[in-house]
Amino acid sequence: MGSVEKSKENMGKCLCMKCPSYTFTCKIKSMPSNVMDMMKKDISKVDHMEALFCAFGKSKCITDEKGCMCEGCEVHKENNLSSSYYCLVGK
Repeated sequence: MGSVEKSKENMGKCLCMKCPSYTFTCKIKSMPSNVMDMMKKDISKVDHMEALFCAFGKSKCITDEKGCMCEGCEVHKENNLSSSYYCLVGK
């Protein structure tokens, strides 16, 4: 399994925000901090974001499997990832 780069390019390809497991409530809770982090020039040093879970690790909000889009994600394919539900199990 590859290591996923924490980058704005990968964030642009990321499907996490469209995933059924990422509930509306979680999106609202994480929006302020995600927006602030995305304003930074370099997100590689950001410890955690509620997106791109294959790079940033387990969600602090998502608790239930409601469907997974990882295998259809370009980031997943480009980095030869083999797992899913990174939001619940981590990177």
